[in-house]
Amino acid sequence: NVYTLESKLRQGSSSSNDQHDELAVKTKENQDLRQRLALLNAAKYDAEAEVEALKSERKLLEDDMKMRDLNALHLRESNDKLKKEAASLKKDITKWRAKADELEDAQVQAKNLEDTLEEKCEENKSLHERVRELEADLEKRRCESWRSNARIDTLQDKAHEGLIKINSLSDELENLQQ
Repeated sequence: NVYTLESKLRQGSSSSNDQHDELAVKTKENQDLRQRLALLNAAKYDAEAEVEALKSERKLLEDDMKMRDLNALHLRESNDKLKKEAASLKKDITKWRAKADELEDAQVQAKNLEDTLEEKCEENKSLHERVRELEADLEKRRCESWRSNARIDTLQDKAHEGLIKINSLSDELENLQQ
């Protein structure tokens, strides 16, 4: 319509002031509409660019959430593994504490045995002393026994000599009696 009006004006047709004003209004409206269309197109491109940016951001957020989910899964698995290791370490600690208690008991027993050994050593010293005394007494008795045996041997020798003399005298007496 605007173009038609403009062309009529160019052809030199006579128009009234109203038509001229109407054409001016329509031209102004056309320019306003073109400006609005340009603004709307620019806004459309901006909106499309923003939609693309938001889609990219949503994709990044989804990827980030997937990574966080994976990290959370890994952390839960690591936490479970650490809990198992902690339980195992607690068992080991309990076992080592029991062994430490056993070692402490063994040390007490060893100390008691050392004390007993000391007592037995003292008793042994006393027994060794008594054995020495008995050995000295035995040696003394042996000496006495050897002296007594020597006296007995001497007396036996004298008795044998006495028997020989008696036999000799007895033979002489028999000879004299014959």
